[in-house]
Amino acid sequence: MGAPLQFQSLAASPFLSPLLNATFAASANPLNQLTTEDLTANNALSILLSNLTGQSQTLFNAAQPLLDILSPTNTQGGSSPVFQERVATSDKTTIAFANVFTGKPIGLHSLTVSQLAVAQENLGPALPNGSPSNITVGNDTFNVLQNGKTTPITVTIAGGDNNQTAINKVVNAVNQANLGLNAQEVTSGGSSQIQINATSTGTANGFTLIDRVGNAIFQTGANNTQIQAKDAVFTVDGNPTVSSTNTVGVDNGAFSLTLTGTSPNPASISINPNSQDIATAASNFLNAFNDLQSMLSSNLSFLPQVQGLTTRSIIGPQLESQLTSIGISVGAGGTLNFNQSTLTQALTSNFSGVQSALGGITGLAAQASKAAENMLQFPPSLFNISVGSTNTAPNLQILFLLNNSGILQPFISQKGVLVNTFT
Repeated sequence: MGAPLQFQSLAASPFLSPLLNATFAASANPLNQLTTEDLTANNALSILLSNLTGQSQTLFNAAQPLLDILSPTNTQGGSSPVFQERVATSDKTTIAFANVFTGKPIGLHSLTVSQLAVAQENLGPALPNGSPSNITVGNDTFNVLQNGKTTPITVTIAGGDNNQTAINKVVNAVNQANLGLNAQEVTSGGSSQIQINATSTGTANGFTLIDRVGNAIFQTGANNTQIQAKDAVFTVDGNPTVSSTNTVGVDNGAFSLTLTGTSPNPASISINPNSQDIATAASNFLNAFNDLQSMLSSNLSFLPQVQGLTTRSIIGPQLESQLTSIGISVGAGGTLNFNQSTLTQALTSNFSGVQSALGGITGLAAQASKAAENMLQFPPSLFNISVGSTNTAPNLQILFLLNNSGILQPFISQKGVLVNTFT
């Protein structure tokens, strides 16, 4: 039996060097005669490959949020990549707040607000609580007119009801009608008055109260309009618009505005990429990328089959030039350096360039995702052979095929005997 292979070049990896030498020494023996020492070496290699698989999976997962939504490597399904996220800001929040939806166009808009939408409010006079009510005794009916529709409401007033009792009866009758009106009794200093508000803004939600039988509305002053219903009137990019509410969709739903005030001077509404989320996703991805590169640089001498995961295999000259322009450069050991300030500036001045370099089909995230996915196609479970098992033939056939493809080259002895590294 020939002398087992020795790998002096593995001294740079003090944890695995003696174990690898032990494994290759064991490779001169048949698979079913592995010793306890051999199995210790096998377990160490199993841990190494398990770490490689885990870090490949972490890199693959971290790449997904950066991938372009149309990229064939984007496996997120319905999730939206960070490059599709948007942030809307207003330079005059006293006029409006802005909200934007995912994937909408980046741009700058001008907003002028001349009138806010207002809900109608009616307020009757203050009446002494204990004084007898002047409302007609019996069933009093009044009509509520809203946007062309009339609804009758009946309230029963008893003889001897005082003002406070009568007002409470009208308040309850209005609220129980469920007409989008909120009635309440306002009490102060021994007097009460009726207040009725529309629960929604806009002229379409205005209302009128008219006595039909009796005089409940007249005596309580419930039809005295204190605040008139109004629609919002504003202009976006020179286009005049009227809305019954102060929360409005703009530019065919590209973004929404919550109007908060009026001003003759226009506000600027900016729709920008979500730089913070992009920077966070990029940082998470680069950390995962660097963790994997650090592990590979220490162990690549006996894991040559993972050359496709190295930085130079993933990043070609053209992509490296793109990455450098947005603040990402190749450092020592294949790790990547990340300048967040440069990236943030590039998102403003060259958003499409950043998106292409990081999230495009040929970008860094896509290339790294493909490389990691290729590695993950060969999980350790494929190589698992139980020592002493009588049913190893199918697994050995798989290993033989992988041997011929070069996948397991570092784990094959000089005699071509496969070493079990996944016990």
